[in-house]
Amino acid sequence: MEGPIITCKSIGVYAHALTRGNKYIVKKEDGDKYRIIGNHGKVVWISKAHFIEGNIEVPYLEKWKFDDDPKSLIW
Repeated sequence: MEGPIITCKSIGVYAHALTRGNKYIVKKEDGDKYRIIGNHGKVVWISKAHFIEGNIEVPYLEKWKFDDDPKSLIW
């Protein structure tokens, strides 16, 4: 039986296993951790703090310049 779907919202120190915005299937849950199959094909325990429950679209900034004046940008 497949578990719930979660969406990565931050990768932290798990760049080898996670991609922000990717969806993962929960294999097991224990307290504050999920057990998932990471991008590298291995099963890993990762803190729930890195995920949003459900199949969510995560917004991301496509481009940005350090010198941009935030008052002149259209949000």
